[in-house]
Amino acid sequence: EKQLSSDVVLNSLKDFVDFENELIKIGIQTVRGDAIYLSNKIFNYDLIKPYIPFAFEYAYSYVSYLLLILKSLENGEMGIIALNNIIQYDASSGVSWNAGKVALGMRIVTDIHFNLSVVDYHNLLNIFVIPFYGILNCFFDENSVFYQDRGFLFKCYRELYRYVLSKKWKIVAKIIIDFSRIKIGFCFLKNCFYLREKIKTNKDGLKIGENEYGKLE
Repeated sequence: EKQLSSDVVLNSLKDFVDFENELIKIGIQTVRGDAIYLSNKIFNYDLIKPYIPFAFEYAYSYVSYLLLILKSLENGEMGIIALNNIIQYDASSGVSWNAGKVALGMRIVTDIHFNLSVVDYHNLLNIFVIPFYGILNCFFDENSVFYQDRGFLFKCYRELYRYVLSKKWKIVAKIIIDFSRIKIGFCFLKNCFYLREKIKTNKDGLKIGENEYGKLE
């Protein structure tokens, strides 16, 4: 796996967007959906203090803490992505977060105004979203609280994923939302999803959906 050769200094929100999307392009790491982990960092309180009101303004979301970072970068505050670990990771016991609930919370990123071009805003959304196959897994997994919950799937698609999915995956999402209205349709789609995921994973180690994101339309 490719590694960075030096620390990266970010002077703006666009720098952050460009950097993260470059990682996606060259395959250093899968960063889609990783924006939630921006909270697991060390912050300079003096720098982020002016942006704390944004966290309260969007407190109805699961990701209001991200505004501290994104808005400070938008205002030209400097950020650093360091190569060396400066904190020790303390793994939690058991599952500490729910992909479906986080996806619902991340929908609000489209509520927030950023001073970015249309293309850069699209690329920002590209970083935020959890891969769509993860949303489908929540929908088809019998152990998920969102199992067979069309409202959950429709909200995720309408308010976030329709902005970033490719034409092909937009069609797939609409078919699943519509066809799952009837029980036999849901069962058929569920079997197709897990069968394709199994075949894809066994074939080349990739999971379904890794090429689901398209260019801005």
